[in-house]
Amino acid sequence: MAKKVKVDPLAEAIAKIEKAHGKGVIRKGNEIAPISRVPSGIFALDCGVGLFEGVPGFPRGRVTILVGEESTCKTLIALKLIAEFQRMREQTVYVDAEGDWDSGWCLKVGVDPDDVLIQPSECAEQSLDIIAELIRVLPTGLIVVDSWAQLAPTVEIEDSFDDQQRGAAAKLNNKAWRNFQAGMNSAARGGGTGPTIIAVQQWRTGFSRTGGYRTMPGGQGQKFASSVTVQLRQQRPVWHLPGSGRLSAWPKEKKQRDQVLVVGNVFSFEVAKNKTAPPHRTGEFEIYTTHYDDPDTGDSYRPAATNYAEQ
Repeated sequence: MAKKVKVDPLAEAIAKIEKAHGKGVIRKGNEIAPISRVPSGIFALDCGVGLFEGVPGFPRGRVTILVGEESTCKTLIALKLIAEFQRMREQTVYVDAEGDWDSGWCLKVGVDPDDVLIQPSECAEQSLDIIAELIRVLPTGLIVVDSWAQLAPTVEIEDSFDDQQRGAAAKLNNKAWRNFQAGMNSAARGGGTGPTIIAVQQWRTGFSRTGGYRTMPGGQGQKFASSVTVQLRQQRPVWHLPGSGRLSAWPKEKKQRDQVLVVGNVFSFEVAKNKTAPPHRTGEFEIYTTHYDDPDTGDSYRPAATNYAEQ
């Protein structure tokens, strides 16, 4: 009598699933490649976001939110990431919801305007449809949305200013985040990583019975959709006294105060959320805004250049 072969019910179920939904729809964890990193060039920030094989930077194929007050270099960080993706010969897309794309400034930051696709956002639905389509056709690359807070739903554009559209942006954005993640998961199933998404956000002030609080416009879904959320703040200026060098504090003497140059700013960051590395890391970095060379001290500053501060 032939011995009955024991059938593994799990293997049988997996075979049935793959027959119905396609090969690779369910896999073992070791078949999925680790998350690689792309540096922004701001060393302290890159280390705070995470490391892979000694390379610090932002995670590929994931959603990262950069949020902060005005003038906290959110757009600058996004542009530096565009320059890095261009250096690796990958496609980059810039959704310009604020209408502030400047090719001259981008060249100074290191971005090649000829090698980036610009989408001037006319309404949120248009931009979100375009992003969803690009996610499904780009195996890798970078999509920057600057800024998510400025994406205006059609109902806000077409209706009267007297009309109240409560929750219109939140419902639309939450639907978009779910759509985007499905597209990125589909790209990962095909062996790629899908494009990296950088969403530039802004703080808004909400009010409740207990007082004011900070919130990101566009609903609560974005907080869960992002793999990394970086909060940025401006701390203090970088002062330089010609002939003497950098100053750690504002001088007390009026003669020196008249000569001091503000050559940049110090920014701080906190990785408030991170699914790809240990969260809640903090640090500081400097961005220079003035072109200045001091022949006496040898100090040299260049706009948009960074000084790597200790994390």
